[in-house]
Amino acid sequence: MTFRRLLLALAVLLACLAPAAGPALAKSLLFLSNPPTQPGKFQRLVEPAKAAGYDLTHRQVNDLDPATAAAELSAYDLVVIDAPYGAAMDSSKAKLTPILPQVTAPWLWVRNSGFEHRGLSDASAELLTPYFRYGGRANFAAFFCQLNKTVFDDKAAEGWVAWAGRKLIWGDTAFAPP
Repeated sequence: MTFRRLLLALAVLLACLAPAAGPALAKSLLFLSNPPTQPGKFQRLVEPAKAAGYDLTHRQVNDLDPATAAAELSAYDLVVIDAPYGAAMDSSKAKLTPILPQVTAPWLWVRNSGFEHRGLSDASAELLTPYFRYGGRANFAAFFCQLNKTVFDDKAAEGWVAWAGRKLIWGDTAFAPP
């Protein structure tokens, strides 16, 4: 076998093996909450998140170990804190205030009175907050789309481009209409 044929055979073999490497790894999202927010809310978001290219995990703020929490949270591509008001917000704030400055991953804290964030642009945080706050299937699908578009600049998420221009949906399809 000549050297050229050997190189050609090697190139063909490499081209055939490349798709076997599999798709790109999903982006990791961590949703943190405290009671009264129920874990079932996030269990219902796993499939839509997966369809948009995300590996979604949920944890309770109260379950975090202060000694290891910053490193654990930093391992995610994005952390979203769902503690919007009252006792949930107060207890989460008490636990997270010493931890969040050490977290290197971007995070977004959605509150009824607005939002707090680090590692995201103000425009992205402002855009994402109402989609998350008002919930419902369509708004969460748009939330994941907007993450792809504005935070992760994911050109590969073409199937979700149709959601990018969607307006928020209120009423019967939202968990908490304005």
